[in-house]
Amino acid sequence: MRDIGNAQRVVIKLGTSTVVDRASGEADTRLLVSLVEAVDALINRGLVVVLVSSGAIGLGRRLLREESSASMAAKQALAAVGQPLLMNLYERLFGLYHRKVAQILLTREDLASRSRYLNARNTLTELISRGVLPVVNENDTVGVEEIRFGDNDTLAALVGTLIDADLILNLTDTDGLYDKDPAAFPGAKKISVVTDLDEWSGNSSHVGRLPPPDLPLQGGGMENDLPPLPSPSSSHKGRGNQGRILPGGGMRGTGGMATKLQAARIAVDYGARLVIADSRTPRVIERILDGEDLGTLFLTKEGRMESRKRWIAFAGKTSGKIVIDRGAAKALLEGGRSLLAVGVAGCSGSFHRGDLVEIVGVAAGTSHTGQPPPSDPAAKGQTIARGLVNYDKEDLEKIKGLPSSQIEQTLGFTYGDEVVHRNNLALGREK
Repeated sequence: MRDIGNAQRVVIKLGTSTVVDRASGEADTRLLVSLVEAVDALINRGLVVVLVSSGAIGLGRRLLREESSASMAAKQALAAVGQPLLMNLYERLFGLYHRKVAQILLTREDLASRSRYLNARNTLTELISRGVLPVVNENDTVGVEEIRFGDNDTLAALVGTLIDADLILNLTDTDGLYDKDPAAFPGAKKISVVTDLDEWSGNSSHVGRLPPPDLPLQGGGMENDLPPLPSPSSSHKGRGNQGRILPGGGMRGTGGMATKLQAARIAVDYGARLVIADSRTPRVIERILDGEDLGTLFLTKEGRMESRKRWIAFAGKTSGKIVIDRGAAKALLEGGRSLLAVGVAGCSGSFHRGDLVEIVGVAAGTSHTGQPPPSDPAAKGQTIARGLVNYDKEDLEKIKGLPSSQIEQTLGFTYGDEVVHRNNLALGREK
């Protein structure tokens, strides 16, 4: 048996390939009925459950007989048509178990704002306390590229931060992560448990960084845009890609294995376990919760990131960057210290006191302390942390590199010794 921990708060993500039948383009009610029954059983066991569901654009496409929709406006229209169909579907299915559902539509901008993030958290908490199942989806009807999550894999992980979930089930049309491309290598093996995500992302731990898009990531069927609708006479020929690799996506949705690894990074960094599994596996939810070896399990480290730092690390929108030297990077990463002005090498963007900023290591060869060794995290110009800054950019430019004792003398005032206080700082994998 596999140890998934004592999960009490669970986010379940259903991809478009789960909600929409590939052959007909209509809702796959046969599959959804079994999943809805399993979700209801978890709630009856006393678990807190939030459902994150794709499928609005797919259902809208079927209703409008739309074969392709490259433009943003077309996708927004399809989402506007399909979202009521999606919620009506869940209302009917959960109604069979006398379970009430509520619609929550979010954009990235909703979670980037601290106040709106807290409002979303409060709404979810209130619904759960009233015995109502929240059904979350991205608000595609108003979403533009700048404020979109782009995929519900990431959204599910961020919803996990909202409700303090300890387990995220990413149910899709793939049965997990593979060590090789199973389409090219028949002997490719599915990875049961991932203990070190860096082995698969190709990155060391960076807050707010995504896996490089060109990584040779292996996984089951990717989800991309919907195919042209089949003719009414088309027969159902089964679903799923059985481990097929499609760069950047496959048959449905907007996600792919790269986005699933991005979601896993968020989950394990804040303290939740995540499982990628095939939604068509019989009794998949029940069996995963019982510890059966299904899909791929991503383990987290000990401890959990506090709520405020989860927002800083994953959801908040940054207004600029602060570049720090090797000594400051070491103090943050190894010493658990605040960021002081003496360690600041430069800054960019436009930020003010209280804004969220990205803290990056100085590029190799540019440190005023000398050429750093290649193993130094500050040598790569990579994101080390994110935090709430105590000084405007204009003021920080004047005090960068100075000892704290000279701040008031230089500016004529002081907000304290710290440029970013340790309590307002979130490091990669900080717990």
